Order: sequence, then structure tokens, then C-alpha cells
Amino acid sequence: GFKFEAPVHKVCVKSFYLGKYEVTQKQWSIFNKNNLSRFKGENHPVQRVSWNDAKDYIKKMNASESTTKYRLPTEAEWEYAARGGTSTEFFWGDKIDDDFVWYFGTSNYKTHPVGSKKPNPFGLSDVLGNVWEWVEDWFSKDYFKTSPIKNPKGPSTGRFKVKRGGSQANLISHIKSHTRYRAPANRRHYINGFRIAFSADKIN
Repeated sequence: GFKFEAPVHKVCVKSFYLGKYEVTQKQWSIFNKNNLSRFKGENHPVQRVSWNDAKDYIKKMNASESTTKYRLPTEAEWEYAARGGTSTEFFWGDKIDDDFVWYFGTSNYKTHPVGSKKPNPFGLSDVLGNVWEWVEDWFSKDYFKTSPIKNPKGPSTGRFKVKRGGSQANLISHIKSHTRYRAPANRRHYINGFRIAFSADKIN
């Protein structure tokens, strides 16, 4: 992978839940009337959402249920879930397989309804491809050199936020299980979306 994806390191995370699908435009419309997505469709992932937009949506979602359980996953949680117990380039193996992912070679340069491709071993759909998914962490190219083993949260501050998983517009090099990238927290782009997590100890 890229230098800022190294070195390989051990991580342990507490139990958590992660959405089976990327947040859809139908779900987005519950709390936000303004849908800026380039590729419209109620079951398509919502796009053109910044990290700030995702956090605001989650804040409204929590308020609607008088809870604090919903959140973005940490980068460590995201990769654990995306890999689904595998250690290969992709969660299905080391070679591209079009049955699992919307990327530059299969997407016709647009997003597609969530769950249209085969899921990973944990039952999660589109963790690779379709849209990049924002995670909670600030980005640092050197963080993995000093990352703690237990529940790493990323740097305390930074210039960019991390996004994971690649999108429909990306080549194979940017849709692998270890691929990470970054963007400003206020950056809206049609390749960016998100997925929601919550901690197991807040399920009730």
C-alpha cells in the first residue's frame, strides 16, 4: 500500500455495531431536506456530505431517540469491520472480483443502490467502493507508527479527517481493505458518504 498506510500493526477494539449499509438518501431525508447527492435515488448512498454534515446528521439522529449511542466509527473499528476477519488485499482475496465492489471498472462512473453487491464475511455491504466513508479520526501519515494497541482513536487534532473504503470513481489501488485517504472536515464531494456505528454497551 501507500507509505501512510504502514506499518502493519496490531489493534484491539471493544465490541461495537456498524451499519450494514452506507447511509442512504432515504435515511438522510429523515433529518435533512437538502439532498446534494449527484446520483439521485432513495436507496443510493447519500453523497456530497462532509465530515461535518455526517456529524450533524448523527447529532439529530441521537436527539430523535434521546440517546448518544450513534456515532461515526473510529478508523480502527472501520478496518476491523471491513476486513471481516481476513488479512488479504480485499476482504474476498488478493485479486479484484467484480461481484463484490462498485469501482471504476464496474460502476459506469456512478453510485449504485446499497447492497447490490455481495457482502463481506461480517454481512456488511459496500465497505469497499460505492462511496468513501468518513470515520471519526484526524489524519496523520505517521500515526500508525505510534498507534496504541487498545482502541486507538487517532491523533488529537489535525488538518484533515480520514475516509476509508474507496468509491465508484477509484481505481483498484484505492479500494483495498487497507486503503486510507483524507479530506478537510468541510469537504463535500460526490464520492464521499458515511456509515453509522454505535458501541455495544449503549445498545439499550
